[in-house]
Amino acid sequence: MNIRFEPNPQLAPDTVNVTVEAAKLNAEALQVLQLLEENQNASSGLTRLPLLVDDKTIMVASQDLIAMEVYQNELTVYTQEATYLVKGQLNKMLERLDGRDFVQVSKSALLNINHLHTLEMGFSGNMVALLTHKIKLGVSRKYLPALKQALGMGGI
Repeated sequence: MNIRFEPNPQLAPDTVNVTVEAAKLNAEALQVLQLLEENQNASSGLTRLPLLVDDKTIMVASQDLIAMEVYQNELTVYTQEATYLVKGQLNKMLERLDGRDFVQVSKSALLNINHLHTLEMGFSGNMVALLTHKIKLGVSRKYLPALKQALGMGGI
């Protein structure tokens, strides 16, 4: 693989174009494209998440977020320091977070894979994620492949 930089004065100062060239679309080219796409998606995530709690805004570092669960339109946000109840939608929060670290594990929950300690089989056939501070979340079968992919267990 050859990597090189080519300046292009015709581009706007904040524009970067990346081209992956190969004789054909092979595994190595696909891997490079996937890494670039993951990096681009992850770079849009917030490093600090503002949470509106009662009448104040609390700034939480994304690495301190353990998990989130939603019931109706009330989110329970589990962090290293505390648990907060805020108004909002799970999918909106997930869009704002770093896609490499945060994964939706059920219709009503997402978790930070950096706080995942154990993944075990539950009674109903679904998996149970055991997280920091002994937080337990159900992982539905529908979302299990995405979690395995995020953990690097894609083929398992």
